[in-house]
Amino acid sequence: MQMRTILLALLVVAVVFMMMPPSKIQGVEKYTPDPGYSGNPITVVTPDELDRVIRATQMALSKQIGKCTYCIETTSISLSGNTYSGRFLFAVMPGESGSQWSSPYGIGVDSTVDRDTYTATNINLQSNNTVDQMDPYEQFKSGSEIQEATMPTLAQLQSALNNV
Repeated sequence: MQMRTILLALLVVAVVFMMMPPSKIQGVEKYTPDPGYSGNPITVVTPDELDRVIRATQMALSKQIGKCTYCIETTSISLSGNTYSGRFLFAVMPGESGSQWSSPYGIGVDSTVDRDTYTATNINLQSNNTVDQMDPYEQFKSGSEIQEATMPTLAQLQSALNNV
């Protein structure tokens, strides 16, 4: 009786595996944007490709701003020719112990990554200006412009308090 049960269970498992698409069996899923999206053509990216693009962007970003970073969101990814273009949200870990401003913060990143070598060829960071100070077409800056930590002066804090 037990042998029949084991054979039946193995038969069920075999049928389930035969019914699954090959991409699920091999562990490869393809991510695509919402099919109802009417913007740019849909780019199909495997998780491994996306991971390589994120890692290349993360290494370039960490080198540019001199701080530890990690990706917390992928907003968009597209493939044009042999180049990936992506928009990501990274968390930046300041890592300065004893500093008043040691909390992590997020930063938007536009990056261009070569598909052959998976190296970042261009990286732009979101500006830290407020909405009324920002030109919508020039909101991204290089990392060296925001690398230095700035503390507001007492006069700036009092001015902000008076304007509230």
